[in-house]
Amino acid sequence: MHLKGDTRSWATLREELGTHQRSTITLRGATDTVHQVRLSSTPEAVHQEIYRLLEVRDPLARRRRELNVRV
Repeated sequence: MHLKGDTRSWATLREELGTHQRSTITLRGATDTVHQVRLSSTPEAVHQEIYRLLEVRDPLARRRRELNVRV
């Protein structure tokens, strides 16, 4: 990060990004299929700046996954 003019330590960056939450929602379908959806909260200005400096393309990307399991 020092190359991009930011003087915060990695520990500070981790602490600041630690407030940006990501959740996984798990749903069971009628045919024993499990659906998982990962969602992110809206990043605050400090999060957006760190993502920009780290060149993170889409921190809000939603990831969907389907699993076939038997219970």
